[in-house]
Amino acid sequence: DRGAPRGRAAFRACFAIGPWVVLGYGHGVAPHLSNDRSCSILRPTGDPARAAPFAGPQSPENLRHPMRIATWNINGMRARLEFVTRWLTDRKPDVVGLQELKTTNEQFPHDAIEAAGYRALTHGQKAWNGVAILARHGLVADSMKLEQEGLPGQDDFGARLLSAKMEKLCFTTVYCPNGKTLEHDDFHRKLEWFDALSAHF
Repeated sequence: DRGAPRGRAAFRACFAIGPWVVLGYGHGVAPHLSNDRSCSILRPTGDPARAAPFAGPQSPENLRHPMRIATWNINGMRARLEFVTRWLTDRKPDVVGLQELKTTNEQFPHDAIEAAGYRALTHGQKAWNGVAILARHGLVADSMKLEQEGLPGQDDFGARLLSAKMEKLCFTTVYCPNGKTLEHDDFHRKLEWFDALSAHF
């Protein structure tokens, strides 16, 4: 906590995501939260204290290898599609959270993602924002079900949150809003967005 309101914003972000595993931030890790941040959040479903460790189908292949989960702020799906499909083919992550798609659900390249071996859920928006969850076929893709599209009560900030349930895992990808400067009205709206995120979780 480096003092209000900057420290207050940092505390709220940590409080909102603290009980779960957070994977990565986009747009560089600045010493404050006035920049956009992107992350993916994992939590066990049901009672965290009693939740069993996640496991996919109990094949020897799955038992030998840990689950690989990744997150990527791609800053435009259509501009990065070649890189995304090459990366999926080379690295073979099991679950991926994407942020800043900058494309609608209808324009999302589902066919190319399927050809790379993945199923996608999307919450898109034209030219701005947008998030997606990719699941690799053969592990969790068949069980992936939409749990939440958008942060309740925060539609004005656009398509920034998507959650899916896979087996015993709930996976959320988040593209947090930009507060611009501490004096800007968007900074206080951003704090309200983090309050809504905390309440949602």
